[in-house]
Amino acid sequence: QQLRTLILQHSELASLPTDIGLLKNLEELDLSLNLINKLPESFGQLKSLQSLDLRQNGLYKLPEGFGQLENLEELNLSLNILDSLPKTFEQLQNLKKLELYSNSFTILPEGITQLKNLSELYIFNNDISILPENFGQLQNLNKLILSGNSLTSLPESFGQLQNLRLLELSDNSLTSLQENFGELKNLQELHLNKNSLNGLPKNFNQLKELVILDLANNSLNSLPENIGQLTSLSKLLLANNSLSTLPESTSQLTKTQIYSLGSNPIDWLPAKVIQARIIDYVILSGFLEECAKQQNWEFAQHIRQNIINYPLTTEDFFNLSWWLVNCQDYEGAIWAGEAYVAGGGSDVGALSNLAMGYLYSGQEEKAMNIYEAHLNIEGVDNQTNRKIFFQDLLDTNHLEVKDKEAVARVRAFLNDS
Repeated sequence: QQLRTLILQHSELASLPTDIGLLKNLEELDLSLNLINKLPESFGQLKSLQSLDLRQNGLYKLPEGFGQLENLEELNLSLNILDSLPKTFEQLQNLKKLELYSNSFTILPEGITQLKNLSELYIFNNDISILPENFGQLQNLNKLILSGNSLTSLPESFGQLQNLRLLELSDNSLTSLQENFGELKNLQELHLNKNSLNGLPKNFNQLKELVILDLANNSLNSLPENIGQLTSLSKLLLANNSLSTLPESTSQLTKTQIYSLGSNPIDWLPAKVIQARIIDYVILSGFLEECAKQQNWEFAQHIRQNIINYPLTTEDFFNLSWWLVNCQDYEGAIWAGEAYVAGGGSDVGALSNLAMGYLYSGQEEKAMNIYEAHLNIEGVDNQTNRKIFFQDLLDTNHLEVKDKEAVARVRAFLNDS
């Protein structure tokens, strides 16, 4: 009876003795990863318990006397098949950390909102579709994980959770956030990935402490004009939305790196946003590829003109030279190609891009200088450079050029050589 710690993790236990309540001094009990589907009624007599781990058993119900464990501070009931909690659960007033993830809850048990000292609540991967109106009573919460449920909205009282630091609402069915969401002024990390959000509330800019914001995989077609006021942001994820541009104020997010912007129909970005270098170059390169497909020559040239101060590598210039040729920005292709050569690059593909930049802009002589100097050198895939040069001209045959006759002469020269 003097036992204070008991670890029986992964012991293939199917039940507990009915007199387990006699362990009056037990403070820590770990029964995780067993086969226990029911607790004896005497379990509530373990009144000294401070930490209890019952995760990954077969629990479908807790005894009514469970609320007698009034000294509990940490409780893990995750990975069971619970769909309700006893009415006495609200008596666990010392509880600070509660883990209920991966159970069978469809509504949040009412007793949880009475746990005024709760600071961490993990209830992800259930099927909860609604939170009670008094959810905002949990004002000591600083970590709340509700991802993987079926929430369509949040209660108005949610804005009262002003001690929240981490909030995960990913993989739900939210279409909007309540207007007082911006009152969560201590929030540092917010995950809203995989919802159906079509907008953000006007006061979203009040979340000044936000460091990480994940809005990927939603239905956003715009961001608030004042989003640039979230100046603590270091990571912003926006992939798989319906954004066609970003607000100019985004350029004020000088600590931010936007790593995720793919699968949006972006067809323009303010110059200041590009110049601020908050968008990863790889993303901008992807936009150039899309510009080539959509024939959005203006946007392609705009990107090129505003990435001058990016820390580009020779490989970046190689990549740029190809997409700028295909976007009919021959001036840009020459800039990238010459920068590639100046950086010591000698790949035949990049030389071909530079030559096309010259040729298609009407500078036949400069193009011929490249072709003649590298014509019969063995290239990649056992091809001569001549074949590579000629194939690139064929592949870009659809582009508009300044002097079609000069292009025809060069093609004939490469084909006959």
